Amino acid sequence: MGLVTNPMLTLRPFLGSVVAFVVLAAPPLVRAQDLTVTPIEWLEPNDAPDTLPHFLRNPQPSSVPEGLREADGPAYIEYRWTLDDDGTHVGIGTFATHPLLRDVNNERVNGGVLSPARRNGKAVASEVRLYVIFNPKAASKRGSEAIPRLLRVVSAELPATHSSGNPGPQVLTVEVDVDETGKVTRVYPKFEAPPDVTNAARLAARRFQFAPARHDGEPTAARIEVPVILVPGRDPTASRNYTPPKAIKQSRAQYPFDLLRSGFGGEVLVQFEVTVEGRTRNVYALRSQHPSFDEAAVDAVEQWRFKPATVDGKPVNTRMRVTMMFSVEGLDTKPWTIERPKKFSDQLPVAFHWETAPELIGYNPPVYPRQALAEKKEGTVNIAFVIDPFGNVIEATGVGDSDPELQAAAIAAVTSFTFKPASQKGDSCFAMVAMEFRFNTSGRGEVPVSRDDRRLVKILAESPSELVDLGQLDAPPKPIARKPPQAPPELRKTGGKGEAMIEFIIDRKGFARLPKVIEATSPEMGYAACQAVATWRFEAPRRDEQPVDALVRIPVVISIN
Repeated sequence: MGLVTNPMLTLRPFLGSVVAFVVLAAPPLVRAQDLTVTPIEWLEPNDAPDTLPHFLRNPQPSSVPEGLREADGPAYIEYRWTLDDDGTHVGIGTFATHPLLRDVNNERVNGGVLSPARRNGKAVASEVRLYVIFNPKAASKRGSEAIPRLLRVVSAELPATHSSGNPGPQVLTVEVDVDETGKVTRVYPKFEAPPDVTNAARLAARRFQFAPARHDGEPTAARIEVPVILVPGRDPTASRNYTPPKAIKQSRAQYPFDLLRSGFGGEVLVQFEVTVEGRTRNVYALRSQHPSFDEAAVDAVEQWRFKPATVDGKPVNTRMRVTMMFSVEGLDTKPWTIERPKKFSDQLPVAFHWETAPELIGYNPPVYPRQALAEKKEGTVNIAFVIDPFGNVIEATGVGDSDPELQAAAIAAVTSFTFKPASQKGDSCFAMVAMEFRFNTSGRGEVPVSRDDRRLVKILAESPSELVDLGQLDAPPKPIARKPPQAPPELRKTGGKGEAMIEFIIDRKGFARLPKVIEATSPEMGYAACQAVATWRFEAPRRDEQPVDALVRIPVVISIN
């Protein structure tokens, strides 16, 4: 069997990490205890190297101007480094929330010598940041009265094309409610801005951490104004000295086993970032001709490696898109076809005596029911079904003795198929055919079961608390592809509306997995909804900027007029 994919690289850079040096001057000083230096952290935590860079010569930031001491609220500076694999500073950015802080001489921070990051013991390029936070006298650690004391901040990242029109970093003020434990419970923007800017500022501020306010020496809830730095993405290709990424390792995608019987070819448009290290991250299918190709394409691109893009010889992050072509050559077994019987049964109406067989043109494999997969139910299911002169499946039923749950899942799949209809004397006609499906928990059948499916089944059984609720995410996952369900044949006949509440997991790559019916107007409607949900794709869900597996419930409605 020849399994062939043809990656056609199409560079469409969106995001870079080009930053500028900032020249600082020395003002009058105040006490250093008003300053907090946060630990070094990864600029992008996803797929971070194993070992953080660390200072070989510890930084000691200068104190801040006297004029800040009586300020109403906190201020901070973000230091952002791009480091080569020998720890050399090849790019640095400094962003401050207050004009007086912009004049501070923090050469000891900027000039601190850093070791390189390491992955599997090998030095690699990286991007890191830290913050120097100033808290005013009103947030003192001592005394019975105090406003919340800022301990950790996060700057907000904007896309390069955000609608504010401002190409440089912005500082926007928000009010936050801080509870008696120091957690931010609500954010109130105090500015007018486009939705992407407002949402980015709100999400960043929700991740700030505080020591709580005090009243009569006891922790108490309080509201405080805080600044948020918004750093827009930069397009590295705008520089005349931009060099694009160069692929050094591109493994081929594996043709999905569950599609072998269809013989379909197709393509997937994959979007991803190439990091300063030359790895790929934030990989997802932007557009696809068949959902079964998506995961194979994403898995392949995640293994690719590049010589990173550069600007003026310095490595930068770059966003790319690639079109991956899927085709099958030299199949050991022919794709599913229908052969005309030598003689049709006398019990079969003449309208079903076709001359030219129907041809499968729209195929989605069955969805393995979650409980059946958890219980490791396996078996072969045979489904007989009727195709009308328009190529739609209008009736389907199980044949023989098989597990009812597996049989229902197979029927839901079959009723979503589309065909080039059978014909008789040149006119489209009805056809009655049958198809066999093997349910195997290894995934080596007609019903897909991935490594992530098995991983999530284990989490549901052993540690369901690892799955994040929708309300705990940084933001609701943005849908990329959400195909509506195919109405079951019974609903198509009677008309009206069917509903189902479906629980499923959006995994850390954005794939909808393990759909389960919580309630439905009919069992057929529930299985039809699961069949559709299994093809849905989202941007990866995140909590604290880390990709996570999220457990969600969504109502699905089908209406036939």
